[in-house]
Amino acid sequence: MNKNGYGNLCELITAARTRAKKGEYLVRPRDIAAPPPALAALRGMPDCQLVLLPRYGAPAAELEKQAAWLLQDAPGRARIAMTLHFRSKDEAHKSCEPLSVLRWHRRGSRNLAR
Repeated sequence: MNKNGYGNLCELITAARTRAKKGEYLVRPRDIAAPPPALAALRGMPDCQLVLLPRYGAPAAELEKQAAWLLQDAPGRARIAMTLHFRSKDEAHKSCEPLSVLRWHRRGSRNLAR
């Protein structure tokens, strides 16, 4: 992330804080995909990495929808964060097809965050 990305992130956080209770944030997918005119510069969150944190045990259809949205709105900047709980669903969680698609796109990207 650079100075422009940091500014975009700060703007998104400010917008998210204004619509939630004190101490909470509310970010909606449309804030990134199709923000209101006052926040048009945030469309796709330029110069920022977007990270999908899949809900543990989420069905594949839910993850597929989230991964498709992320790949569309942040091409080359989509990442995955995964929490494993050392439980019986860990292997299924790691091997979910939509997450594999994101992994493949990340390997194919030239601008990988390390």
